[in-house]
Amino acid sequence: MSRFRLALIVVSALLVAAVITARRRQVRRSPLYSLQRLADAARAKDRVGIEQYLDVTRVAESVVDAAGPSGEEVSRPLLVTLVEQSLWSALTDSLSRRYAGIAGVVQEARVARVGVRLRLPDGDSALVVHLRMEPADGHWRVVAVEDFAPYLQASLEPRLERAYELEMRSALRNLVNAEGMYFADHGTYTQSVGVLTYFNATPDVNLEISAATRDGWKAVARHQKTRAECRIAVGTAVAPGDAAGQPQCARPGER
Repeated sequence: MSRFRLALIVVSALLVAAVITARRRQVRRSPLYSLQRLADAARAKDRVGIEQYLDVTRVAESVVDAAGPSGEEVSRPLLVTLVEQSLWSALTDSLSRRYAGIAGVVQEARVARVGVRLRLPDGDSALVVHLRMEPADGHWRVVAVEDFAPYLQASLEPRLERAYELEMRSALRNLVNAEGMYFADHGTYTQSVGVLTYFNATPDVNLEISAATRDGWKAVARHQKTRAECRIAVGTAVAPGDAAGQPQCARPGER
């Protein structure tokens, strides 16, 4: 199971846990009471209210740090942003069927840990993750999710793949502009990226212009961190059914 799906499950489960359990223990200023308030804010789609009881950035940072190296040379800020997006998405998803109860609450003066038991998709097993909470302005706030680092190894792969594809698409669109300027000066297109004065290279993206004449050109973009490729063509080089000047992306075997 992907890290992304587990991130959704974890956050959704804490919301359900708040609704079910906190009703039995209406103790103001307790961690469970704060979780109930978080659940109320999530149902109301009250972003300000959510952020009062859930520090999204710190939770995302805890996920990234717990996961350790991803095997990709991806910056920590990018990973944190991707996890934040996952967490916000989880707040609007209904995954209550995964919630299997509160595993325990340990509360101290400056920190609390609430264990949430989650069913795995196979339905036959469960895991317990812990929500780390700290007091803030008279209530408790979720600041980290613990104990599920081993399940996070593949969580960001789909989002990273889309990010790499966007980088390749952007590079090809920049190439369209640069080739257009070159044509205006020389009356033909070029097969050499190096002579394109107005082209700015995109890190980790390699461009190959496979054909170029005065009537058109075509190119392919490859990213160092994915097997997907993006292609583009202009003029007579456009294949039947394709749109001129529009990147087309696919992974090997998908064409």
